Amino acid sequence: MPAFGARIPFFEINETGDSSNPVLFIVNHTTVLLSTDPGNLTFLTPEIATLNQMIADADADAVGRGRIPGPTGLTVQTVDLSGFAPFTPP
Repeated sequence: MPAFGARIPFFEINETGDSSNPVLFIVNHTTVLLSTDPGNLTFLTPEIATLNQMIADADADAVGRGRIPGPTGLTVQTVDLSGFAPFTPP
């Protein structure tokens, strides 16, 4: 199997007119939220503070209900992916 073979099931063509098709990936043990719209790669950047507040609120709710022992400490931040080669399916 080619080196990229395992990636094919996770690849989909970007549909014209979609909502930038944001997806979550694990990259180097870090959760990364990506857009597959090459013309709009930073559309989430202005919303980072809002996303982080939503995470903090969810943590506080879960702690308050006894569902988790303490906050997760998760946050959304920008990440440089320029060191990764682009993937083009066969």
